[in-house]
Amino acid sequence: MRDYSLFALCALALAACSSTELVPGTAQVKVVNEAPKACEFLGEVEGQYQGGSMASGTLLDKREAARLDLKQQTAALAADTVKITRNSGEYLAGDAYRCDQRVPASK
Repeated sequence: MRDYSLFALCALALAACSSTELVPGTAQVKVVNEAPKACEFLGEVEGQYQGGSMASGTLLDKREAARLDLKQQTAALAADTVKITRNSGEYLAGDAYRCDQRVPASK
């Protein structure tokens, strides 16, 4: 039983270190401070730091994680641009837009 518990603990630790898969299009999402013109508004999105304890990671890491989460939520709507509407470091909110008409609409 002890060997099984050690194996389960190791498996859990490895799973926690694995990278998160990106939503297709995340890398192409533009983050802007002004509402874009001639773009279609698709909805509101939120991004936040999903980490464990507050002691782990620097504030910069937590902000970058929140920004990545915001971009992933934007890409999930088939949007290519997000205007930040709220920024509290580890939490971001924004409006998602489709500005590039070549980006297919989600179903």
